[in-house]
Amino acid sequence: MGSPLSSSWKRSLPSLFSGKAYRIVLLQYERDGYGLGTEEHLHWAFALLKPNQIHGKTFQVFARQYSDERGLVWESYLNRSVALDETRKCLGGVEVGVIAKRDLHKFHQVIAGHPPVSKFEGWNCRDWIVEVVSLLAAHGWAASFISDQAAFLPSLKHASRVTKSIYDLHSDKVPATIVPLERLGARG
Repeated sequence: MGSPLSSSWKRSLPSLFSGKAYRIVLLQYERDGYGLGTEEHLHWAFALLKPNQIHGKTFQVFARQYSDERGLVWESYLNRSVALDETRKCLGGVEVGVIAKRDLHKFHQVIAGHPPVSKFEGWNCRDWIVEVVSLLAAHGWAASFISDQAAFLPSLKHASRVTKSIYDLHSDKVPATIVPLERLGARG
């Protein structure tokens, strides 16, 4: 299956990766009881990474369940340092867009301006990611064909299989696998 990216997106990628751009990556992390083969239940987060770099900044939301009147509370963790080789709980991810360095301030404003708010029963961090991808797409920073969590799953499943295989072969620190933007949506 060919890439679902528009030809204008493909033409813009080389210029964006001139060293003054960042990859927008959706990362997936194991959580209690869920790992390889259960990607639809993993924790999702964004990372901003320079091309060919494994260190960057992460943007994610977490739910905290309190036993008092607060109940379920969503919290944002924005612009925190991340390294793709710091934990084997990271099962890789997929590149969802690119952003020029000059647009980073606006990117931070868009993310910070969209706090996690539960929209329906069972709403979670993956729903927040999909919501934010649509906001990023409106600015031209992300692929615009993403409409739900299922759109990411083929690429995320591929990334987790490859990442887990690499982890099984190496005892030292190795980075998680990131599926390139051109492959998003491709079956593989």
